Amino acid sequence: YLPANVSQFEWLVILGGFACFAMAWGIGANDVANCFGTSVGAKAITLKQAVCIAAVFEFLGALVLGAGVTSTVRSGITDFDYFYGEEDLLMLGMFSALISAAIWLLLATKWSLPVSTTQSIVGSIIGFTIVDKGTEAIHWENVYQIIIWWIGTPLLGAVFSAILFIPIRNYILRRPNDSYQMVLKWWPFFVFLVLFVMTVFLLEKGVKSIDVELSIGIIIAIAF
Repeated sequence: YLPANVSQFEWLVILGGFACFAMAWGIGANDVANCFGTSVGAKAITLKQAVCIAAVFEFLGALVLGAGVTSTVRSGITDFDYFYGEEDLLMLGMFSALISAAIWLLLATKWSLPVSTTQSIVGSIIGFTIVDKGTEAIHWENVYQIIIWWIGTPLLGAVFSAILFIPIRNYILRRPNDSYQMVLKWWPFFVFLVLFVMTVFLLEKGVKSIDVELSIGIIIAIAF
């Protein structure tokens, strides 16, 4: 049994569930396509294999590592104190943000635009909060940090990509006589490097969601 002031919003919860499916569809059509575009384009895997891999590991990533980002999006942008006594407006605002982000993702996918799900939902939340409560209801310090990482992430990605690609190109791929043998020789190292980084990240971030604390030394030892 639900109190009257809660049960009257059941329709919003149900519609919110459908909106979540629409958002997930947009994420799969856009963000996942961004992630696997290079692998499919290089013919390392087929499109069907990419879909299967994404279905498993996108779900596991959201389940194991999504708590931190979810917490930031849920309560790190809007100051909930401004909605005290007006929780219904907060619900409607979050629902509107979800619908807006889902629609934009679907439109961007239709126009073949690679866009960010995070930028879409963060912008939507900022929009409804400013309309309803003004700019003072925004945690701007968190928004500034998000924007800084939006700018910094592509730059850092470019730097690390260059650091890895230049020696691989010059000392492995462009060797005149034995490039194939060198690829076979160094391939296990790069596989280990990728798995090591992923394992450290999963253990460092994932175990926090189940309230387990591991020192960095133990994490590195497990990763090895």
